[in-house]
Amino acid sequence: MAAVQDLHISGPISSPSQLPSFGVALPEHIVQDLLEEPPTASFDPEEPLSKAYDTLPPDCIPSSSRLYPNLIHYGFPISFTTALRTALRLHNANALEEDEDIDLETMDMFHVTFKVIKHLSYKYNFKLHVVDPYCLPPGANVVVQVKSNYTSIARNRLSKTDVSEEDEEAGWMKDMVKDIKEQFDIPDDVQPRWYYSQLYNSPAMRAADVYL
Repeated sequence: MAAVQDLHISGPISSPSQLPSFGVALPEHIVQDLLEEPPTASFDPEEPLSKAYDTLPPDCIPSSSRLYPNLIHYGFPISFTTALRTALRLHNANALEEDEDIDLETMDMFHVTFKVIKHLSYKYNFKLHVVDPYCLPPGANVVVQVKSNYTSIARNRLSKTDVSEEDEEAGWMKDMVKDIKEQFDIPDDVQPRWYYSQLYNSPAMRAADVYL
């Protein structure tokens, strides 16, 4: 296990002068979203919920005595700055369908990020999510979820060790993860990891259905 630190996240931006050029005038509410550090962007290295995991923690694996384990997300942390750069690139290339396209005047950055994820979900016919985990590395705003432990439960593919290896052996999953990395400028050697959900202790499928 490792503390929540990711080398592809450059760190929080504290002033407008630190923002990169996006080639367009940004509405004030978008600028504020880019500057605002989420309350989850901190961690206690001694707190298990504040760690990122390469393998599935035991309390997130179902058993006869734990039918609804703690909810955890498997994916990549990204910053809103990166998400905006990606959204504008796709928009300018006319790569987004009408219901995927962005409007900076009416959308906040979570919605803009959601639109990019919606585009990738349609592309691979697989439901990706933008989620707020329990804790984030400094500079990150959200996690792009590839799956959760409830995804695997729903597919009856969860073992008592780890679920990432089996899924990632599938060619389409490898292609999708590679595409996510390319879209969000994530280095090839960075792998998705497990991040506890803010709803980690809501042991009901109705709470986890959103993240299947």
